[in-house]
Amino acid sequence: MRYRWSAQTGALVRAEIAPAVVEDALAKHGLNPGGPVVEVTRAGGDARFLAGERYVVEFNSTNPSAREFVRFARAHALVSAQTRLPLPPIVAIDGDRDVAPFEFCITARLPGIDGETVWPRLGLRERTEVGKAAGEALATLHGVTAARFGDLLDPRGQRDTWFDYIADRTGAALRGAIDSGRLEPANEARGRAILERLKPYLDRVRTAHLVHGAFRFSETLFTGTRLSGVLGLRHSLGGDPGMDFSLVLQANAVPLGGPLPFWAGYDRARWRDRGADRIKVLFYRYLFVLELLAGHPQAPAGPCRRWERAVRSLQAAAAHREEALLRTPRLRTWRAGRKGLPARGIAGETIGPRRIHLL
Repeated sequence: MRYRWSAQTGALVRAEIAPAVVEDALAKHGLNPGGPVVEVTRAGGDARFLAGERYVVEFNSTNPSAREFVRFARAHALVSAQTRLPLPPIVAIDGDRDVAPFEFCITARLPGIDGETVWPRLGLRERTEVGKAAGEALATLHGVTAARFGDLLDPRGQRDTWFDYIADRTGAALRGAIDSGRLEPANEARGRAILERLKPYLDRVRTAHLVHGAFRFSETLFTGTRLSGVLGLRHSLGGDPGMDFSLVLQANAVPLGGPLPFWAGYDRARWRDRGADRIKVLFYRYLFVLELLAGHPQAPAGPCRRWERAVRSLQAAAAHREEALLRTPRLRTWRAGRKGLPARGIAGETIGPRRIHLL
């Protein structure tokens, strides 16, 4: 029996779904897979199946209590209304939990292969085209706007300013990490002091742009070198595009050798115009680590000394604004990990399978 970790609950949940369950889910909505049902679940991800050449079926198996597919539908509607990006058409979203103990979503299967899989097969010229197309896709997503900052659905998770949303989220992460015993209580006051110091930077975000929330090359589809689909959007929110950069500028988000064409496609000038300062990108990275410390069952037990070191480096960055501005991407820090270890990101962080630390 397989289990997967729930990021929100910090618990392991049952995620074993047989192909017959997928067929039942399709039949409930009068659909025929037209071919074999094949599981393509990624490690640690929600259960995902290809149903022939027609459909993709996903189950919300890692966080059953969330309404992620409803959020996906909302983000899908926003992107479809404001752009021409190729998104998988939604066939059905089912929250009855009568076929399986999870909500599920059925989308039409788009042609193409995900960017992460196709990358090793490409030559230099093709990689340049694919990387540029992925950057253009993310830039187009960031051009989509939402009504308020935060959650796209639940008014309780929405705020009138970006600072208010980040302050609430940071406070919850600090309390969770301290309650878990992985941070010392003194870090809460220090974290809030840093947040207040960063307020002028966060207050620059006056428009709620769409944040993908989990952008990777694996969330794009390509037919040859042509972008044929953008996936994900289940973790989307209205806010600062810099939050996506905190994920993009780390290992495996963009394949090695892909950053230069990726940024050429995104257009760094557009990034600077949106106020994506390096200091905010760093802060979002640390916020994600905090949230992992608050809920990941395999995070190191006891106080996390290296988090305190990261806090000191963030304080130093806040004290030197000229050093904090990200004028050009720190591409020189992209390198492959050795001996099976993950590669390092712009701030030197490495998140391993068993330990979370800051180098």
